[in-house]
Amino acid sequence: MRWLLLVMAAAGCASRQQREAEPRSDLTAQGTPIRLDGTHVPESRRTTAPEPADIRAPTEIVVEPDEPTPPPGAPVVRLLDAGGSPRRKLRYVVPAPRKTIAVMEMTMTMDLTLGAAPGRNVVSPPIRTTMEFDIAPTSAPAELTLAFKLTGAEVLPGPGADILRPQIARMVGMSGAGRVTTRGLVLAMDHRVPPDLPPAMTSTLDSMRNSIRQMSVPLPAEAVGPGARWEVEQTVEMGGLSFTQVVQHSLREMTDGRTTIAVTLQQSAPRQEMKLPGVAPGTVATLESMRGGGSGEFELDLAAVVPRSGRMTHESDMATRMTVGGQAMDMRMKVRTEASFQQNR
Repeated sequence: MRWLLLVMAAAGCASRQQREAEPRSDLTAQGTPIRLDGTHVPESRRTTAPEPADIRAPTEIVVEPDEPTPPPGAPVVRLLDAGGSPRRKLRYVVPAPRKTIAVMEMTMTMDLTLGAAPGRNVVSPPIRTTMEFDIAPTSAPAELTLAFKLTGAEVLPGPGADILRPQIARMVGMSGAGRVTTRGLVLAMDHRVPPDLPPAMTSTLDSMRNSIRQMSVPLPAEAVGPGARWEVEQTVEMGGLSFTQVVQHSLREMTDGRTTIAVTLQQSAPRQEMKLPGVAPGTVATLESMRGGGSGEFELDLAAVVPRSGRMTHESDMATRMTVGGQAMDMRMKVRTEASFQQNR
């Protein structure tokens, strides 16, 4: 599920890079929300800022006796409520090698304001990504191996599709392999990037790397039943900034063939200098504020690590300042993303 959240952010980075290079239309200069094809955006499609996140500091990671110790920076999983009866421990169990193909479709709307100029609203076309996963057991207790490859990334028909299509297509071919615990915590992960990737896409691929490391839903160590609640907290490094993310999970259904959860998330970041690739020498990018939030539902596949299906809505509000030669330009970006996720097999 966290894979879905961060792929959403990755595509947002690619879209933002393209928008910064586009000329502004007359409608944009007047502050009128427009799509990339120049048509007006209804008031109902404009984004709204989420409420500020209430983020707590990480606590000690719970590790079972037979479970490998996660590396520094791994998510912290806290059980908030064990739920009703019957209770059992949720684990990813893969008795034999398995191949899974997952497809995600996403739409995004962005409000962008530069300095004192009137803001503009941009609606991106739908984006579809396809990822292939190979999961297998190991001789080590409570550990699985995972290999992945991005086999498809396409922009569906919509406003501005021709602009985004070449950038999104360049992500195809990213691959890697690693190890995860049966609770969904990543122990190690390596990535291979397409050789012809342009420097401008570095930030997007960094986001994709993070998304792959966080593709599974981390499970609590304790036995849980219907109505159980747990939260997962971690610090995420992505897009040149560091932010804290807390995801709360609520177990809605737990049967032999079906496990479903509802999720809500909060994100926040302190003021910090951003490490952006490709900026001109002497340019200082400062994050002034950042907050985000969202909600969704997912059906877990405990035999494949990757969720069987899901949907997610996410909103973020970020204010930055670019300083060049002593002159500063303020930018504010609000993004609303809706995504759906489905295993093909």
